[in-house]
Amino acid sequence: AGYANSKREAPDELSFEYYRSNQASDPFGAVFINRLNNGQRGSAEVSYSDLSEDLWSGSADLSFKITPDMTGTVGYAYSDTVRRTERREFQFVAPGGTPVTSALFRPDFLLQPDVIDFYNIALIDTNEANPVFDSALLTHGAYGQIQAFITPEISLNLGVRYEKAEQTVSPVQVFKVPTASLASTSLNQSYWLPAATLTWDINDQMKFRLSGSKTIARPQFRELIFQNFYDTDSNRLFRGNPLLTDSQLYNAEARYEWYFDRDQRFSIAGFFKRIDKPIESFSSFDDNSVITSFANAPKADLAGVEIETQKYFDLSGLGEKGFFSTRRAVVIANYTYTQSKISVKANDPVAVFNASSTNALDFFTDGSPLTGQADHLVNLQFGLEDTERLSQQTVLVSYSSDRVTSRGASGQPDIKEKPGIQLDFVAREGFKLGGKDAELKFEVRNLTNTKYQEFQKNGENKIFYNLYKQGISASIGVELNF
Repeated sequence: AGYANSKREAPDELSFEYYRSNQASDPFGAVFINRLNNGQRGSAEVSYSDLSEDLWSGSADLSFKITPDMTGTVGYAYSDTVRRTERREFQFVAPGGTPVTSALFRPDFLLQPDVIDFYNIALIDTNEANPVFDSALLTHGAYGQIQAFITPEISLNLGVRYEKAEQTVSPVQVFKVPTASLASTSLNQSYWLPAATLTWDINDQMKFRLSGSKTIARPQFRELIFQNFYDTDSNRLFRGNPLLTDSQLYNAEARYEWYFDRDQRFSIAGFFKRIDKPIESFSSFDDNSVITSFANAPKADLAGVEIETQKYFDLSGLGEKGFFSTRRAVVIANYTYTQSKISVKANDPVAVFNASSTNALDFFTDGSPLTGQADHLVNLQFGLEDTERLSQQTVLVSYSSDRVTSRGASGQPDIKEKPGIQLDFVAREGFKLGGKDAELKFEVRNLTNTKYQEFQKNGENKIFYNLYKQGISASIGVELNF
């Protein structure tokens, strides 16, 4: 049984937009100005967010031997989540006749109290209809599983889960005169979710597995709530879609595993997923702001291959009593190739709150890859470690090909991210501190100083949504175990 409470308060989130016309006829055309929504030449907003969530959970399992070669398990799981989220947004608006000279101020001067009072700048509530929401998710799950050896070499894990869930989102009345809002969600679904894995022990070192399952993915609260939220990681503004529904996934995988020595392995796997109503992000324009929201695409397929290996190399022969006498080198490599595509046909429906279209082709392009899915992923680790105590030095190299972060607005090209190559270094060293085990950890991340790039591209034309240096970061810490 468990209980958790989460809170988040985000006051004074300020956003500024400055404008430059670059026109010779404009006396201010060569400089950036902010007229605070007076003539659509610059703007300033401030928002205040407050979130509180309670989570109650509980589960119980019972395992028992049916026969010497068969074990049964039954269980029940319960989860109850309740959240209230409030976001108040205000826009600074300069009245007509405000001189352009004040628009030359930098942000901290532009919103000084003296400037606001002198020019009678107004503060407008931009979201009176949907400032506060209550949301809840209640799930009940009952499941059974059998683990059985069909022969000494072949085992079967077979199970099924029945899950029932109620997910709701409701706008909360804030003002004395209520504002009509239809931005609510009520999902009441139940599913049978089977899963099976067949394992063949080819010999003491090799295994072959076949598995299949059905799973579901529910929309998150923030994907459902028709309320803006700013993601500081992606530097983008998001808004939920209360008309989202659950996604259903049908999964299959075949995997070969070879454990050729202690702690050493090689594996190769092929996988396939068919997704009914996957949740995809798409972008649109609200005045001069880009807002990302979410919608259920009709369906999608995903297939790929994953290869992984881990190998050690004994270095003790390089010196009987030197640095390498108790050390070994390790190489870990993982490569994943994935192809995914969305299937959209003429007259396929889509449900997007406050949208004028219900045609899925207005939001998705047939054959496009799923958002967040890269064709190529590579992870490499090269390291040294001591076999007798904690002492590790590791170099990590990662690469990802371009991946879609959001669908482009109104038939535009998709917005893509270019992760590129990243190089990290991590060192861990164990020692004694006051007779207790302690660990010193040192990390240096992004040694290549790879830029973050998020862009739209059409032929030779390229527009960046986000382009900045992530920088090289270093950290050092000590952990003491009592």
